[in-house]
Amino acid sequence: METTKQIITETETLNLLIEKEEAITSKLKKQQSLELELKGMAELLSEQIAEKDKLLSELEIKEKQNHEAKETLEKESEILSKQKTSIEKAIENEKARKNENLGDLQVDKPSTSIFVPASAKGQVPPEYMKYYLHAEHEYGIPWYYLASLHAIETDFSRHPTMISSVGAVGHMQFMPETWVGHKYETSGGLVAPDIDITDITLIKAESGYGVDADNDGIASPWSIADSVASAAKYLGYWIQKRCEKGDMAL
Repeated sequence: METTKQIITETETLNLLIEKEEAITSKLKKQQSLELELKGMAELLSEQIAEKDKLLSELEIKEKQNHEAKETLEKESEILSKQKTSIEKAIENEKARKNENLGDLQVDKPSTSIFVPASAKGQVPPEYMKYYLHAEHEYGIPWYYLASLHAIETDFSRHPTMISSVGAVGHMQFMPETWVGHKYETSGGLVAPDIDITDITLIKAESGYGVDADNDGIASPWSIADSVASAAKYLGYWIQKRCEKGDMAL
C-alpha cells in the first residue's frame, strides 16, 4: 500500500509539473508573440518618423520655392511697371513726333565725362527718346532702331570711357574718319591728332556723317543729340545704297 501511495503521489507531482511546464511554454509563446508585435510596431514607428522627416524636408523646399517665386513675381511686377512707364512715355513722345513738337534738343557742351541717370538694363531710358524721335523725323530711321544701336554700342551711354578698343568714340561709337570724312583717315579708321573731327567745315568738305543736331556750332560724337542724328544719317545713307542696288526695298 505504501508503494502504491508513493506512486500516486509521484504521478500527481509529475502531472503538476507537466501542467506548470505547459503554462510556462504558453507564456513564453505569448511573450515571443508580444516581442514580434513590438518589433513590428517599432519598425512601423521608425518608418513613420522617416516619412515625417521627409515630409518636413519637402515642406521646407516648397516654402523656399514659394518664397523665391514670390520674389521673382515681385521683380517681374517691378519690371513690368517700369516698362509700362517707359511705354507711356514713348507714346507721349510719338504723339509729339506726329505733332512735330519734339521739345528742346539743346544739350551741354560735348565732354568725355558723361553722366547718365541709372535705369533698368535692357529698357530705353526715357531721357533719350527726344533724340531718337528727332533723328527719326529728320532721316526716316525708326526710333527703336536707333535705341537698339545705342544699347548695343554703349549700353545707353553707360560705357566707362565711350572709346572702344579700336578707337570708335562717343555715344554711338563712330570711327573718327567716318565722322569727319574718309580723306582724313590715317589708318584703321583713325585720323591725325591735329584733325578736329567736330569741325563742321571739315565734315562738310569731305562728306563726313557728323551732324550738329543741337545747333551749338560743332558736330561732336560726345553730344548725344549729334551722335544719334549722325547714326540715323549714316544708316539712312546705307539703306538708300542697298535699295539702289536692289538688295532691299524702302
